[in-house]
Amino acid sequence: MAANQKSLWRYTNLASAINILSRKEITLLPPNTWEDRNDAYFMETYKDRKKLKTLLAICLTSKLPRFHFWKVFAGGSDGICIEFNKDALREQIPSSSKTERFHYNFMEYKALKELASEAPQINSLPFLKRSQYQDEGEYRIIYENKTAILDSYPIQIPISCITKITLGPGLNAHLVAEVRKSLRSIPGCNAISIRQTTIQSNEKWRNFALKAHE
Repeated sequence: MAANQKSLWRYTNLASAINILSRKEITLLPPNTWEDRNDAYFMETYKDRKKLKTLLAICLTSKLPRFHFWKVFAGGSDGICIEFNKDALREQIPSSSKTERFHYNFMEYKALKELASEAPQINSLPFLKRSQYQDEGEYRIIYENKTAILDSYPIQIPISCITKITLGPGLNAHLVAEVRKSLRSIPGCNAISIRQTTIQSNEKWRNFALKAHE
């Protein structure tokens, strides 16, 4: 079961965030560039076995923010995390048809010995990862098409799906106000909560050091 059932987080960069906010859409992309080659192979095998022309995905996390999420998924000075309302986002996923299908679910994490004793079902491959990745708490949306070759698929979303935007720890503090102003200037985004994470530098946390006693 996911650690947080109400929210989903997408770690990305400033350019991608601007695209999401401006176009009011999230974009599903091919998995062939994923760093986890095991995951990409499972997706490719599923695509081949199902005789699909297109298989695309977008990955989010259901876990509360972690420091290593920033380092792995949104490193650098332009890292951004977009928080979505899970139910509101899921309502925007189009209905499936004879040629197009959408699937969405939390990932299942398995150890090698578990699969050695019982091979997975083909339909589980897009939502199956090695147990070493379980801290991601990943939630995945996939799109499949049997007749058309597509390199992306946009899903339109209302801005109301977004509950918060957090700027990464690598952003210079002097730029926070300007980035916040720029994002809020995008039509429909003026009321979004935008702040910089304090995961690396939090005054309230540091003050506990001053209160330490013998």
